[in-house]
Amino acid sequence: MAQAGPVCPTCKGEKTANWKCVTCAVFMCESCNEKHLQMYQEHQSRHKSENTNLNEHFLEGIYETKLAQIRCKYHEDYYCTDVCVGCMKLICAECRYEKHINHRLELFRTFYQDKRIELLKRKSIFENHLLSQHEQSKDRAGLIKYSKDCHLEHFEKEKHRVLKQAEDLKQKISERSQKVVEHLEESLQTYISTTSQHKLELKRKEQNFKTLIEEIDHMDHNFMKRIQKQNSWELVRTLFEIDSLAFNLENNTKQCDIPTLIKRSMKKFNPKKIRDEYIDRALGDVVDCSILDDVSISQVNSYDIKNADGNSSLAVSKDGTTWLSDSRGLFQISPNGKVNAPQAIKNICAISFLQSKGLLIAYTEQNCIDIQNNLGLCKNFYEKPNGKLNALALHVCRDEKIIILTWSDYNFFSQRVTLEITELTNDGKLIRTIRCKGDSYRVPSFDYVFRISENINGHFCVSCEYDCKIVDFDNKGNQNWSYKECKKPFGVVTSKLGNIVINDSNQCIHILNSDGTFLTKLNTNGNGQTRYKSALSFKSDKELLILSTDKLILQEISIVI
Repeated sequence: MAQAGPVCPTCKGEKTANWKCVTCAVFMCESCNEKHLQMYQEHQSRHKSENTNLNEHFLEGIYETKLAQIRCKYHEDYYCTDVCVGCMKLICAECRYEKHINHRLELFRTFYQDKRIELLKRKSIFENHLLSQHEQSKDRAGLIKYSKDCHLEHFEKEKHRVLKQAEDLKQKISERSQKVVEHLEESLQTYISTTSQHKLELKRKEQNFKTLIEEIDHMDHNFMKRIQKQNSWELVRTLFEIDSLAFNLENNTKQCDIPTLIKRSMKKFNPKKIRDEYIDRALGDVVDCSILDDVSISQVNSYDIKNADGNSSLAVSKDGTTWLSDSRGLFQISPNGKVNAPQAIKNICAISFLQSKGLLIAYTEQNCIDIQNNLGLCKNFYEKPNGKLNALALHVCRDEKIIILTWSDYNFFSQRVTLEITELTNDGKLIRTIRCKGDSYRVPSFDYVFRISENINGHFCVSCEYDCKIVDFDNKGNQNWSYKECKKPFGVVTSKLGNIVINDSNQCIHILNSDGTFLTKLNTNGNGQTRYKSALSFKSDKELLILSTDKLILQEISIVI
């Protein structure tokens, strides 16, 4: 049978230690508790049922009591009191002077408590990590399901195309085979028609032969008569008629040659040997491609926005409200499309929406980040001590961690700066500052546009208008990869599937994988946009907001990218 609780360490019997002396912190069974109170009447004891948390305290106390009663294996008359940190051994007072003199020692109880606290801290870290992984696994499970649905949809579409192509080919083969048969029938009909004509000709020739025979008989009869008259002129005339008749007879005989009347040419079907490459040439074949190759984009709506420049910024809340900043201040576009009058807030560098708190606002020449609540009032969210913040870009991550791109170490001659990434909690507390490896341009007379976004692998994607590239930095500021095929990138965001979406000034949207691999490019030309873009943001999984100099365009993508 399982034991009800810890065994009493006082009597070392099999009784359960359900009592604790509050005065001397000793754990006892019921009988030992009675004896203890008789001996020490000023002490007070408590049963574990009086406090639901006492079970843990009982166990902890018993463990500590047991730790204090561990005998030294070299000196049985002594209890272990210390831990030799170098040797990692329990030692008593005698061991300390015999074998562990000048070693680093710690009290056994203190060493135990420190290690226990360290283990509890690690347990808490692991539990938080496990909870975070559990939350992320939900998102990943949703992404995997969506990806599976995309592939199933792609399979069904391609399957339909294959079967339709096969049906079309069957129809064309059927039509073509019918035409081939018709050609053969035409050849047969031509032969039959020609043969019929030849039969008529032969019949006519036969009739002519009969007529010629009669003429020969008649001529023979006349010839005999004319010979009897012995008239030379009659004889000559008769010979001429015989010669003419013989000529006609010879010609008719030649024309009645049977082999010359039979048609020798006819149409013959020459079947081709079927090979797989012939079928592939007609049907088509399967090739590897990305699902994103078939992405299309179409305009849903547009809003007239004047005087937007490269430093303009976009932010979208969960309810679909859109914020836009430009040189005039801060605009708000409601979910129904109404554009509200601007708030006169100057020197806005970047904005981003923190779902649990409100709109974050970073400024170009200040050392703070403000937050705007539902009433439109701004208050300080984060302030950098000892100097300016030098903010360049701002982004709120999925876990509501805030990242700010800043600069430092401006070099007047090379006009280069060092980029830094500041991480904040959603309460505005500084987590750390990451110094990025490598330099970037920044001309004071013209602030080149920078953007920052999280990468799904925990890295940071930074775009620089001047350098015309996207750079991926890890948590230590090391550069992992860069993408240089975009012309002046004015926006970089991370999609639901973890892909990196970039818009540039060349009417193109570039889509990269999280490792910087190019996936596809979407051409936004012909959708009512001007050439100069200035910001990019997702409004939903399939909706992109693209800001140009005079318009805010809402575009819909055919699939989630």
